Amino acid sequence: MELNKLSFEPCPRTPSQVFDLTLLFVKKHFVALIKIYLTLVVPLAAIFYALLPIEYVGFIIWWLKPVFERPLLTYLSRVSFSYSCSTFEAISSLKQLKIINIIRLLTIYRLSTTRAYNAPIEQLEKQSSKALSKRKDILNNRCSHNQTWWILFCVHLEMLMLMTLLFVYYGLFPDFMPIDEHLTFEYFNSSEFVSLYLITYLMSIALIAPYFTTGGFLMYLNSRIHIEGWDIEQSFKRIVARLSQVSLIAILSVNLFFPHPVSANDSIEDKIEQLEIELNQKPKEVETEIYQRPESLDKIYQEVVSIYKDEKLVETQTTYVPKSQEDPNFDLTWLKKLFEIFSGLSELSPIIAFVFWALVILLCGWIVLSLIKLFKKTKSWTLSSNKTTEQTNSVQEFPSFIRNQVSKDWPDDLIAASLEALEKANLRYALALILRHTLIQVQLKHPDIFNKSMTELECKSALIKVAPQAQHSFYNKLFSLWIQQAWAHKDVSIQEVQLLITEVSSFTASVERQNEK
Repeated sequence: MELNKLSFEPCPRTPSQVFDLTLLFVKKHFVALIKIYLTLVVPLAAIFYALLPIEYVGFIIWWLKPVFERPLLTYLSRVSFSYSCSTFEAISSLKQLKIINIIRLLTIYRLSTTRAYNAPIEQLEKQSSKALSKRKDILNNRCSHNQTWWILFCVHLEMLMLMTLLFVYYGLFPDFMPIDEHLTFEYFNSSEFVSLYLITYLMSIALIAPYFTTGGFLMYLNSRIHIEGWDIEQSFKRIVARLSQVSLIAILSVNLFFPHPVSANDSIEDKIEQLEIELNQKPKEVETEIYQRPESLDKIYQEVVSIYKDEKLVETQTTYVPKSQEDPNFDLTWLKKLFEIFSGLSELSPIIAFVFWALVILLCGWIVLSLIKLFKKTKSWTLSSNKTTEQTNSVQEFPSFIRNQVSKDWPDDLIAASLEALEKANLRYALALILRHTLIQVQLKHPDIFNKSMTELECKSALIKVAPQAQHSFYNKLFSLWIQQAWAHKDVSIQEVQLLITEVSSFTASVERQNEK
């Protein structure tokens, strides 16, 4: 690994410093990263949108996010060492993934909190399964990476970005999102809102994915710097480079100020040529001596190593300790221990994933059993919308003069209840039942025909406009008897009410026959 080609200084950093470096790194390569992500995600989202119901497209895109992050990782691994990488080369790196690794990535490790941190170990080091497991244990246990907090931060930032884009769209085009003061959710179940949600979701994940992947990759490099001492190796290389330059200058000086003896017959041109030959040969000899590490350089190397060990020039435990300005009596060690406990949950991510899948399977089974019991209880696989109880409950706007005028608890079978009221000579209640049944039947065909403030005469006029000509006399007679009994407090005959019940029963029977056909 050519450490001298790293695009940033390989020094040990704290997790917060690594995340600061992430912002600078993504800022420099943001256009290329988002281009790679959109080039991969948008065509797949369009294909899923054309083949599947739109409700499933967003879930599938979310589930495949670990696969979409791998081309970003390939690009980061190349540009971090000052190599070029095109969009096609980054996306083509998906061919190197094995099927078994993709299955593990989308099942066992899908909900892992260290996904971005372990991805470089799996993809770049290319070790066997046992060596890979040991390597993960070393990097996860011996280094502080704070990947649990990093993924939580990115998830919340992604949700915030999604909500912001939706509110921006609502602010720019309020007429396309008809949300009233009661915040009804009918619009949120429409295909227009689902399409809008899918577009904004793709935008939000495309904006956050470069930061999430880069944060995990740079934390992986920082862990290797801590463990493998990249900064010490770079310091040694700088020292050797400075010593080689000093030795080269010394040799050239000796040749210039103490030249080899030459004969008097040699011309000035011969002396210059001889000097050029010596100057051209000496650096090559010095270079071979550097790579072979002669005894003189080896002594220098050992001295430098002993100086680093004796004087402790490289701090291996703590690289940065800020000065505390807090009250020393105010102890927050308990909070630090609490964070350490939660950071340890990253080691249990496979177990948490198994438990999560078990809960999901149990939840699906419980839902299926509940639906089967419900269908067996009702003895039907479709919910009937013609039942009287559902018809009564589905009424949203009902005139106030009949809404709760007579009774707050209306019976299920209004016609049968009107016959019982007629036998008991309760004519007002019988008329109310007939009137309510008639309004419900009409409102099922014309949901917006009534409102709460309508009077009897306004309600009758609205009915006559939509009812057949043969039913006009029935509606006139019904409202006339209701006004005479309920408001004028005049007596009506039982025969007239009996005739109304007979007519409304025949109307209802004809409607049911038409529905069956």
